[in-house]
Amino acid sequence: MAQYDVEVLNAEIVAFRKKYGGSDLETADEVTEFIADGEALLAKYPDPEGEAREMIAKFYRHIGCWVVVFGNDLERGIPYYHKAIDTCPESYDIRFDYITTLQEIIPKKNYRTPEILQDAVDCLTFCIDYCDTWEKKRKHGAVTWCEELAKVYKILGQPKLAKEYSKMGKEIYKELVRRSKQGID
Repeated sequence: MAQYDVEVLNAEIVAFRKKYGGSDLETADEVTEFIADGEALLAKYPDPEGEAREMIAKFYRHIGCWVVVFGNDLERGIPYYHKAIDTCPESYDIRFDYITTLQEIIPKKNYRTPEILQDAVDCLTFCIDYCDTWEKKRKHGAVTWCEELAKVYKILGQPKLAKEYSKMGKEIYKELVRRSKQGID
């Protein structure tokens, strides 16, 4: 693992975002340039640790999001989400951002690949497991994650799991309402 000057790294990320802030990555060439510039920045920071590792993970996520959402290129964008998760596997924020992107993709039937659906299951399961206290369940929307996972399992043709997570979401909701009425948490 290597330590890097996070102020320098941050300045480079800000410059990158400023350069592409107005771009919608409408052409394949724009997506290619965006990725190449992102990769050039990333090459300067191999094997980061600490705060730099988190910044690099979020930068991978940023590349993935822009390539998927604006570049409409899942094939080249999704691997950046995977790199973000691999770089910072304990990060709720990375999984949260990926699942919000997947929520945009999954309704489009032609994008419902087994890999995309498995990524959704993995991210949603992580988000549900992350909510291991009532405070986190409330703050991070565990009810929503259960409902979303139920939808994915329904799409996957696994009604038993869909029903299980739907029931879990309802139970969490009831308990959150009860706790709120009693002033708990």
